[in-house]
Amino acid sequence: MDWARVEAYASTLAGTQKRSVMKRPLLAVAITWIALCVICFQVILSREAWLSLFGFGILGFLTSLISRAWLALPVWLIGFPFLLLTEIDSLARMRIVETLGMDHLHNSAIKPEPHDAAKHEVLRKRAAQGNADILFLGDSITVHWLEEGKSVWDSQFARMNAVAFGIGGNKTQHLLWRLRDDELNGLSPRVIVVLIGTNNLGVNTSKQIVAGVQANVSELRQRQPQARILLLGLLPRDERPTDPIRAKIKAVNTGFASLADGKNVFFEDIGDCLLESDGKLSAETSPDFLHLSTEGYRRFAKALRPLIEKLLKGP
Repeated sequence: MDWARVEAYASTLAGTQKRSVMKRPLLAVAITWIALCVICFQVILSREAWLSLFGFGILGFLTSLISRAWLALPVWLIGFPFLLLTEIDSLARMRIVETLGMDHLHNSAIKPEPHDAAKHEVLRKRAAQGNADILFLGDSITVHWLEEGKSVWDSQFARMNAVAFGIGGNKTQHLLWRLRDDELNGLSPRVIVVLIGTNNLGVNTSKQIVAGVQANVSELRQRQPQARILLLGLLPRDERPTDPIRAKIKAVNTGFASLADGKNVFFEDIGDCLLESDGKLSAETSPDFLHLSTEGYRRFAKALRPLIEKLLKGP
């Protein structure tokens, strides 16, 4: 056997394999950075967080297949913390959008979107019965008037011929869909109390949320011209006044105030009625620092009822 030829062939084969292996890391790095750029742009456009995290998981898996497994480690060490900061910390993500002035792009808050069609149908049937002087519109906070706040509702608002049209989890785009799908047909209330937008805080900028509420107010003015609209500021969330979401709520409510004209649309920010003297939101008032307890609804009603009575009396 010609051992010299065997050694030469083995050497050539090893060199070919080495070059092939060397190409794989370069391909993995290229795919990684292209995918990261796409994901970053997705984050800026306020897409759903889980999509980016899922995409990054697939990216890590593919990188492991394309190259040696250890090459995926730097990708995760560098990229995953970035996604965690930008996706989970939604306030930071929203600041990026605001800084770049991209609030108008991919603003989900103004695009009607179906949500809980079954509950929507139940409310449509109630509206068809008519007979309501006051209409409460909103999300789960409105729903819970008839649950945790039932005793307060019965003593304060039921006697005023009020109805509560809330659907849990609603965002501004969901309420807009409800209105455009004729949920209020049959009703002709004198006052409409609107509280919507808290569920948008994690996925939209303050300007986008204001635009979403503005779309709803405009729709209500068109469909219920006889009604006086009482737009409420978003209620405080999280325990401490220094929590980041409090600052965002303040910015949103400042935008809401600009929607009032003092004739047909009125704005009131009465969230302070739920806070303690030190600005904290207590568990007694809001057990999860979002939804209200019976005590929370009692305080809320005490501040809200005089405002409704004033609108019922007219100028």
